[in-house]
Amino acid sequence: TTAAWVRAGTSPGPFAHLLAKGASNCDGGSYALYTGSNGGLQFYVFDGTTFFSSPNAGPALWDGNWHFVAGTFDGATVRLYVDGAEVGTGTPAPTAIKYQLPGSNSLTIGSYQGSCLLPYTGDMDEVQLYGRALGAIEVHGLYNASR
Repeated sequence: TTAAWVRAGTSPGPFAHLLAKGASNCDGGSYALYTGSNGGLQFYVFDGTTFFSSPNAGPALWDGNWHFVAGTFDGATVRLYVDGAEVGTGTPAPTAIKYQLPGSNSLTIGSYQGSCLLPYTGDMDEVQLYGRALGAIEVHGLYNASR
């Protein structure tokens, strides 16, 4: 699980990475919170061959207000939460995350640092990482506890 409070007045644009673990050239990381192709917000995991992305929160998220976002992966489903509520119903991802990538295995906050840089232009606070997938009740509890 990754989580953070984020804010931007307009979409940061396509493929901006708020947080990324590792780098495979300019393709992507082991997992990341990023803006996707339409400038919204998604969480993805990568198994070395395929990217599995959560449903997209859409660019309306970038309204100048603070939002609590969380991405989770439980080994079967990739999910995204915004302000404590799940976006869609998750994306099936029967896979394992590949952590040893050729470019880097570092965790970066505010950008992707592979053979290209895909920076996030906005505000971010209280970045959190967990070694397991938090459930919907736990994510909602984090949102309520920190707003």
